[in-house]
Amino acid sequence: NLSDGPPYTAWGNPAVAADGDHVYVALETVRTADVSSVDPIFDLVIRASQDGGITFGAPIKPPSAADVGAHFYPSIGASGSTVVVAWQHATSGVPAAGGIWVAVSHDYGITFADPALLHSSTYSTGFAEVVVGDGAFYLLWTDFVTSTSSRYMMRTSTDAGFTWSTAVIVADFPGHRPNLSVAVSGTNLHLGWDNLSGYSYRRISNRGATLGPVRVFDPTYGGTTPFVAASGDDVYYAMDPATNTFVTSVRHSADGGLTFGAPVLVPNSPGTLGNARFVELAASGADVYLGRVSSTSAGARVEVLTSHDRGAAFGAPVVITPPGNVLGVTFSPTCDGLRAMWSWRSFIRLPSIGSYNSEEEAYISTSHDGGASFGQPYWLGTNLQRQFYGLPRLATTGPVAHVIWISKLRAGVVGIGPANAFMARTSPNDCSPTPTPTATATPTAPVAGTSTPTPTATATGVATSTPTATPTAAAVPTSTPTPTWTATSTATPTPTATRTPTATSTATPTALPTDTAVPSATVTQTP
Repeated sequence: NLSDGPPYTAWGNPAVAADGDHVYVALETVRTADVSSVDPIFDLVIRASQDGGITFGAPIKPPSAADVGAHFYPSIGASGSTVVVAWQHATSGVPAAGGIWVAVSHDYGITFADPALLHSSTYSTGFAEVVVGDGAFYLLWTDFVTSTSSRYMMRTSTDAGFTWSTAVIVADFPGHRPNLSVAVSGTNLHLGWDNLSGYSYRRISNRGATLGPVRVFDPTYGGTTPFVAASGDDVYYAMDPATNTFVTSVRHSADGGLTFGAPVLVPNSPGTLGNARFVELAASGADVYLGRVSSTSAGARVEVLTSHDRGAAFGAPVVITPPGNVLGVTFSPTCDGLRAMWSWRSFIRLPSIGSYNSEEEAYISTSHDGGASFGQPYWLGTNLQRQFYGLPRLATTGPVAHVIWISKLRAGVVGIGPANAFMARTSPNDCSPTPTPTATATPTAPVAGTSTPTPTATATGVATSTPTATPTAAAVPTSTPTPTWTATSTATPTPTATRTPTATSTATPTALPTDTAVPSATVTQTP
């Protein structure tokens, strides 16, 4: 339980980041006395672990961020000893107006410098996101020009958060609310969005210094967010251009987003009603994972589709939950497969009020065979706070994943009672390679008339490592959740014995419009 405790209670929108053995969480909290207030004061609370999430230090608040206005939607990123936390700030009594603030630590989250205001708005801001790249921190946020017109803006730091570049507009959303998907690989940032111009993509290179042209893959405005993922020079763009129901195609770039191939259709599932949502896309090496929540006559279910040839073809969907009330799904690739986490809504009857109420639960399941099958889901917790703003978050570092979620304690009525932030740490994957056996020496035939030499030693094969027993879950829920979870596939997948990397394309990239340089002015933050 990572909550600050009285006089504070966790509210929603938890953020988590991990880098090696260092794990960081940022929590949006509200003062207990203000929970029912029209204008409560929200505080930002940060906690850091230096031992891989086993223990956490005391809650801290960045200087001057404790008592002024409200702090919403935190985001956190870490690289080495540098930790960057960003959030939306709203002036007390004026919840729409405010700005985007950043606090930076250079000692693994033990102390933070005074927060810096990186953007202010006369109308509204929101949804700041910290993205960590190779030698750069990217800060993206929403800037609302009017109630229906907005844009995404960006500032970049290449000196561990001491200074930040001038703000630039990276995606425009005239006439409607924003939707943006972000992926980073090396020194490049990849953006995907859908607006009135259609499904669009932009590559930002040189650690934010060069804005590439906006490319429209399809002029259809579907109202759904496309998804981008990147691994090395491989970039993937998934979209649903026509039906506004399924993410039906995936495009692949083998040159870091300079050029893209033709769209590859993604198989549909038998029995679905043509309505998919909360899609997730992840990539690792030659493996591409696409997740979706598909509707059936019995309810929604989570499906995972996998490609092991850099998106050239996808296998049949693997269904990992029974049909029901699935709220969302998120992915985290591992060395041997994928972790999938989702939220599930159940309905319970409370005798105290004599009626049924909804309750959200969190589950996680792992594939150790490249997405061909998934293990029994593990129940993390129930009664999640604010289903659309407090969904669980997942961060992976090495063989371990860290999950954080907000949960309320029951107090007669579902959703009423103190709220807490909980963290779970998965058991580590065994990612060590299997040793290659050493060949046994073959003796040669002796020459006639000579004595046979006595071998001094005979080389033997090196035994391969024996897998350790599957760890037993440390915590078992006091009550068994109602759904029966069985991972099934709608078609028998073809096992992949060896994943051979595909050769990098030697095709000459198509000439593109000249990139635009970002202004070099900086704003200095006092350490």
